Amino acid sequence: MYNNRGLVARSALAARAKLLYYRAMMAAYSCAGRCAAAAAANSSWTRRHIERLWGGAVRTVFPPCDNRALAALPIDRERMPLVLSVAQFRPEKDQLLQVRAFAAALSLAKESAIDCSRWQ
Repeated sequence: MYNNRGLVARSALAARAKLLYYRAMMAAYSCAGRCAAAAAANSSWTRRHIERLWGGAVRTVFPPCDNRALAALPIDRERMPLVLSVAQFRPEKDQLLQVRAFAAALSLAKESAIDCSRWQ
């Protein structure tokens, strides 16, 4: 639905060709990765993915982040409820569906006994 153009979605032959193409690219990528003397990833999910494809050990090097200012913020104060969704803008992420789902949840909450006076 989200990842295939209409031609690929409607054609079994085109879908099969696309799958073969992706498998060939994955094999080439895996072969290239196995030649690396050292490899690093910026998350544990990516590390496991690369280790599965390349074999061998991959180090996790998390991006540097100075969180001293965040640690100094008070966490016991009253605040407005907030929903934050972070993602790439790609068709399969379907941000509009997320907005609709939260709007429906807010509507249901307002109809129930839940106090939504602080929600926007």
